[in-house]
Amino acid sequence: MTLSLAAVKYIGPAMQTRLESNGITTVEQLATMTEQELADLPGIGTSTAAGIIESAKALIAKAEGNLESAVGTDSTTDSTDTMTPPTENNPEAVATAVTVELASEAQEPVTEELPPAVKPKLPAAKRPSRSRVKQPVATEAVTQSVDTTEPELKSVEPATNELPVDLPAELAKKEASSKKAKKSTKAKKESTKKETKVKREAEKQLKKAKKVLEKERKKEAKALKKIAEKEKKEKKLADKAAKKIVKKAKKAAKSAGAKVS
Repeated sequence: MTLSLAAVKYIGPAMQTRLESNGITTVEQLATMTEQELADLPGIGTSTAAGIIESAKALIAKAEGNLESAVGTDSTTDSTDTMTPPTENNPEAVATAVTVELASEAQEPVTEELPPAVKPKLPAAKRPSRSRVKQPVATEAVTQSVDTTEPELKSVEPATNELPVDLPAELAKKEASSKKAKKSTKAKKESTKKETKVKREAEKQLKKAKKVLEKERKKEAKALKKIAEKEKKEKKLADKAAKKIVKKAKKAAKSAGAKVS
C-alpha cells in the first residue's frame, strides 16, 4: 500500500516536485529517511524535515492500524457467524443463545491495548454448557437493588416533615410589619414637612411685622421733626414780636420824658 506525498504535512506542489526530482515518490520512503538526509536536499530546512518525517510516520501508522482493525472485525464476524446456530421457532434455543453470549462476555480475557502493529487477536468465544447458566441471578440482583433504594427513600421522608406549617402566617406578619414601618416613615416625613412649612410662615410674618414697625417708627420720627421745626419757627416769631414791643415801649418812654422836661 502506497500513500501519496500530497497527504503529508508541509508538502505542497513545489515541495512534491522537488522530492520527486530527487527520487522520493512515496510516503514510505520519507518514513525510512533521517532528518539530516532530508535536510540535505536543496530547499528543505531542519525543522521542515523533522515535521515532514513525523507526519509521514503518523500517516503510515494510521493506515496500518485501520487495515488491521478491518481484518480483525472481518475475522470476528466470520467466527460468530459460524458459531451461532439457527434459533428461529425455538424459544429454548433463543434463551440459551442469550445466556451463552453473556457467559462468553464474562470469559473474554482482558488484554492491554498495544500499538496497532503488535495488537493481538482475541480468541473466539466457546459455547458453555447449560449447567453453567443461572437465570435467577438477574432477578436476585434486581430485588437487591430495589431493597437498597428503599432506605434512601425512607431517609428522605423526614425532611418534608421539618418544613414550617405556619409559613403563610409568618409571611403575613412580616408584610404587616413592613407596611406599618412604611406608614410610620411616611407620617414622620409629612409631619416634618408641616413643621418646616409652619416655621417658614412664621418667619415671613415676623419679617412683615418688623417692616411695618420700622415704617411706623420712621413716620413718627418724621412727624416729631416737623413739630420741632414748627415750634422753633414759632419761637423765633414770638421773640421778634417781643423785641418789637420792647423797642416801641422804649421809644414811648423817651418821648414821654422829653415832654416832661
